[in-house]
Amino acid sequence: MSVTRQAITVTSSFHDLCSIRNISIITSAIAIHDQRTGARSPIYSHPNPTSDCRADEGLWNGIANVYLYQLHETFQTIQAARVEWNKYAAPQSGELVYIIDPNISQVSFAQTHFALRFDSSGVPVLIGGILAVDVNAQNPMINSRRTVLFMLLSCYLAEITGEDRIKTLALYVARCVATWMLDSSTSLAVDCLIHVANNNKQNAVLSCHLTGMVIEAFTVLAGVTKDDTWRNKAIEVADAAMKYTGWHGADGVLNVGSGGDQAEYSDIKAWKGLLNRGLMVAYQRNPSNKAFRDHIRNYINLQVKSLYELSRYRNAYGVDWKGPFVGPYQHAQMAALYTLVAAVGINE
Repeated sequence: MSVTRQAITVTSSFHDLCSIRNISIITSAIAIHDQRTGARSPIYSHPNPTSDCRADEGLWNGIANVYLYQLHETFQTIQAARVEWNKYAAPQSGELVYIIDPNISQVSFAQTHFALRFDSSGVPVLIGGILAVDVNAQNPMINSRRTVLFMLLSCYLAEITGEDRIKTLALYVARCVATWMLDSSTSLAVDCLIHVANNNKQNAVLSCHLTGMVIEAFTVLAGVTKDDTWRNKAIEVADAAMKYTGWHGADGVLNVGSGGDQAEYSDIKAWKGLLNRGLMVAYQRNPSNKAFRDHIRNYINLQVKSLYELSRYRNAYGVDWKGPFVGPYQHAQMAALYTLVAAVGINE
């Protein structure tokens, strides 16, 4: 049994303890692995649309179903992904987007809206972001995490379905992300709330997992639109992520979330492997860019080498990829799994 297959077995043992978000992330990793290797692993998924849950959990579930569709090409999986997408994008009265009603005092998570700004002539201009939960309608804010998730789901659905309305919305949201949600000094994605009125960012932090999803989405969008502007932007963000010293030690090993109490769960610890998923997709979809592919292969192989040699006990992996192993913990295993799966994806 391969190292990655063993890691899947260990990670799957945590599934009863996981949220819908984390089950969806694990499911996505397993689907990518099986598509690449031809294996057929037990998959713990939510093939049906979510309800009565955190608003972004539906987006995670939609993305997982996209990966399941790529593996099995079943109507059930693509339909589940479309239902999740429609929660955010379904037109009202034949319109493409929701319009913020200035008379309402709150926007509940069940009424997710796209942000609009009015120009000097009073014409609404679509920005493309996803509004935060329960924000004051007089000062709406865009949720960057939810927007990036919706962008990724939109890009894949546009590729699979070829539908113009999905492609159009994917472009709107990608422009919003490129303009507002990439840090100007590092080109990395930020996790934050953004005030629609003045572009000010609230509680902004550079996000390893969002950066990975931005790389992935821009790369897919380049193929959908046949516009290399998105491919070049994805390469720019990927190069920036792999060399950013704030996320790596002097040896180049990713150290996001490795400090503090390693037993304490955090999304930062659990999801940092999503950076490597994004890099894997960029590697696979840039077959003629040898220098870029070599950079990604060397980077991911370095992470795997450190994980396997310094932060492993049997088939479980630690939070700190430079070791020593502490655990096993669900969040550490999730991060390691995506890195191992990415290695399968980039090593022919």
